[in-house]
Amino acid sequence: GGEFISCSGSDLSQKVLNCLHQAGATTIQSWGADQFLETLLPELEKAGIEITHDPDPVIKVGLTAACAAVAETGSLIISTGPGRPLTASLLPDVHLAILKEEDILPDLTHALSLEEIREASSTVIISGPSRTADIEMTLTIGVHGPGQLYVFCLEQ
Repeated sequence: GGEFISCSGSDLSQKVLNCLHQAGATTIQSWGADQFLETLLPELEKAGIEITHDPDPVIKVGLTAACAAVAETGSLIISTGPGRPLTASLLPDVHLAILKEEDILPDLTHALSLEEIREASSTVIISGPSRTADIEMTLTIGVHGPGQLYVFCLEQ
């Protein structure tokens, strides 16, 4: 249910900016700068994007990294920690996640064996926007979290 975007370190900022412009976002909730390539957040700010680390229900876009992805299910794994609030991936309408290609693992067993996941106080596994159907079987997407998910995969 999400969009997968391959990129290099040199074009990551521009691809993220393109996505932000499409969403009409000028402010984002982001993880701390130390969670990304050192140039990402400064380049977004230079382009006029306001970055906050505090949750705010009016912010449309959240930016996080992913500690792993599961190839078997197409899922992202995000763990909490200092500078990594889950609200950035759960509150906004649009979730942008940065994933390193080498962090794509074959299955959930491999992912759950990662030390970062075992030590985190909270971890979420994201397989796309939430989906729910009422008693009349009317499908609604994005009720419990973002309605759009974009994964920017940094090639090695």
